[in-house]
Amino acid sequence: MNDSPVERTIEGLGNTEYEPEARARWGGDAVDRSNEAWRALGPDGQQEHMAKHVRVAQGIAGLAAEYAEPSSPAVQAVVARHYEWISLFWTPDRTEYEALADMYVDDHRFRANYDKFGDGTAELLRDAIKVWANANLE
Repeated sequence: MNDSPVERTIEGLGNTEYEPEARARWGGDAVDRSNEAWRALGPDGQQEHMAKHVRVAQGIAGLAAEYAEPSSPAVQAVVARHYEWISLFWTPDRTEYEALADMYVDDHRFRANYDKFGDGTAELLRDAIKVWANANLE
């Protein structure tokens, strides 16, 4: 693999290290559906899916560096892209999406995944998801 942001993001995705934890948290059916959706993308689709994640994370990081408000139109536009990105595997309702947002900050693994793009990225994404979810989800 080269050293592009996408390549660094997808390193280790074939690793099932976290699968038992995911099955305990969200159930075997949800994990199986997610795994199948991932396999169905194929290598090129997987690469593009992860590139979308990098663009979302970079967008939020840039806005965090500008001290953008979670409710700003620019931040909310990136969150809408995040929701679209996450919905490939799972379409969360408001409560579920807000819980995911909390996990992005509360779980050091998720926080590191976003904050590697810039300090405050995970917090801004969390706060912005809550604004977006309240406006757009039931």
